[in-house]
Amino acid sequence: MNRKITVFILFSFLTAAGIYAQSVAPVVIASSGGEGEAGGIHIQWTVGELATETLTGANMILTQGFHQPHIIVTSIDEIPDTEAVIVAFPNPATDYIAVEQRSGAREGLHFGLYDLQGRRVLSGQLEPHHTSLDLIDVKAGTYFLHIYDDSKTLQTFKVVKNR
Repeated sequence: MNRKITVFILFSFLTAAGIYAQSVAPVVIASSGGEGEAGGIHIQWTVGELATETLTGANMILTQGFHQPHIIVTSIDEIPDTEAVIVAFPNPATDYIAVEQRSGAREGLHFGLYDLQGRRVLSGQLEPHHTSLDLIDVKAGTYFLHIYDDSKTLQTFKVVKNR
């Protein structure tokens, strides 16, 4: 009977230790830092990190540094369309983005420029061969340019707007 109790206690202890061993909370000990919120944007910062570096490999991205934000990954899907070859340039952009249909030019294509929160910043219809999108009134940042027809998205570009 003592052996069964000992085995039960040992099994319970190892199970409980295994459950708690899998959780590690991120903690930063820094000389200074803080957080703030304004206009729907939440910022956290620390002062005193001596070195930060980002390394990339075939299937990973490793960022060194103490203060790591929560990362949200957005995939960019390209749905193959053998008829249309669409390019967007320059990227990064300052005043405009040119969208060209290099082969298989079609009418009835539309575009939508979205910020990282998914808000539409700019939209309209593409001309069959070349369309210039005016970005002068668009704030600097990272955007997604979706090219679509009435039924599906044909291509999505990640666009960086400077200045």
